[in-house]
Amino acid sequence: MANLSSPLVPTDEEFNQFLLDLNENPDLVENTIADSPSINYMNSIGVDNESDSILDSFTEVHNNTTPSSNGGNINSEDNKSKGDIDYDIEEFQERNKLLGESHNNVDFFLGFNISYLPVFKKIINLIKMQNMLIKKHEYNKLINVNAFNENEKFKIDPRIVSKCLDIELSLREEDKLSEEVAKLKPGSNPLDIHHITVLASNRGFLLMAILNLYRRVLLIPKTDKIIQRVIKEMISTFTNYIPSGSGADLCNIFPLFCAGSDATDLNDREFIIQRLEVLSAKASPGARMAIKVIKKCWATKSNWFDLMLEDKIDAAIV
Repeated sequence: MANLSSPLVPTDEEFNQFLLDLNENPDLVENTIADSPSINYMNSIGVDNESDSILDSFTEVHNNTTPSSNGGNINSEDNKSKGDIDYDIEEFQERNKLLGESHNNVDFFLGFNISYLPVFKKIINLIKMQNMLIKKHEYNKLINVNAFNENEKFKIDPRIVSKCLDIELSLREEDKLSEEVAKLKPGSNPLDIHHITVLASNRGFLLMAILNLYRRVLLIPKTDKIIQRVIKEMISTFTNYIPSGSGADLCNIFPLFCAGSDATDLNDREFIIQRLEVLSAKASPGARMAIKVIKKCWATKSNWFDLMLEDKIDAAIV
């Protein structure tokens, strides 16, 4: 999670190596996109410059794409790659069950389903490659001044949209909160309530992952309705199922941070800051840092990942 809460921008050395590799293999990015679902270069997926409108492409795919034949199962063999977490997820889950450290595969310490770890890794790699190709686009403009329109924007291959959608569908396939809430009866016992809180915490991380896909891979502006809709879904989940200052709340500092940094509605902003202030009062350094960065994002209208890079903030907001 520390990696996901950092800017993930390539260094000059990494970028130069990327150019060398690309020179040796001109089809590097194209092959990586086409070679689904395995991920080769940088354990990542690249993008191209074909789509005229990322939002139009996303809307089209979102309306017309159905889950893959494997049901979007994030544990399926087809969704595993060399870049995935190198321990046995099922073995880890079984150990946690025996020790009473998880419920419905949601780890009590982490606050989310352990099966999400390989998916988070894929999202990190997508962000890394996207940042690499954005840097390459700017580099090409500098060395080919006459060949480039100075206003030409970086464009995203529609296939990257499809891959992001596949990840979102995989995550949502594992979200059991709504169906479990529907089973609750009046006067439910504390264990049932705890069960719901655990699943709500898991949804917080699910929505955080989707926000990072939308914002940092698909490059959707924070002001877009689709971003604000995800934020409101997260706030609704916290309002209804996660008590303020609880252990589940503490696990979700980074999801709250991502939502808070991008929130435009004043009520949404107030809710998130209040949550983080309660956690900060419990001596959480992550919550204190989150509040500081969020408020600066609002004041400067900056993206949190850009701000952390500019201000050289070297801290994991977890």
